[in-house]
Amino acid sequence: MATTRNCLLIFTFYTLTLFLRYVLIYISLALSQEWRLRWSSRDWPPGPIWITEFDVATVRMPWTVKRVGPLLRELHSHPYVDGLIMWSNVRPNVSGPGFGCFMMCYTDEHYKNQPVGDVIDGFTRDFIRVPDYNGETDDAGVFEASLFHGEYEATVTLPDGGQPPPPQVFSLMPVREGTVVRF
Repeated sequence: MATTRNCLLIFTFYTLTLFLRYVLIYISLALSQEWRLRWSSRDWPPGPIWITEFDVATVRMPWTVKRVGPLLRELHSHPYVDGLIMWSNVRPNVSGPGFGCFMMCYTDEHYKNQPVGDVIDGFTRDFIRVPDYNGETDDAGVFEASLFHGEYEATVTLPDGGQPPPPQVFSLMPVREGTVVRF
């Protein structure tokens, strides 16, 4: 099964290739009422919007973390929003250039989720579904599927009831050419 972080990574790479064609805006957690009114008007925006640089400066306050999920859902549900780009480094910027995230860290330095990481994982689980793939091989014994990056488990059953190979776990990572998994 693909992890939500890997699904989000694919989504981020995809959006990075397309974002130059769209209006880029920066949005903060505390959207004012004026912004919401303008946001909902019929004549604005002039085209599709990609939400980029999503960060929350005061996420260390517990009540702020609770507001990240509803804001993500509000942005996701807006008809003009075509995508969200969210990124973070491992720890807050404490030692100058090149260190850590601005404020909203999804994980700690040991890749254990922080509270906001749990919120974002829940959001991506709700909206990015990775289906189960069932199928039969062709005459050459090949089954082809298009999958997100991540970890999967494959189970093989044989039509004649013979002894199948044990389930195999494999990972898909970004590569220029297709990945072949053999059993």
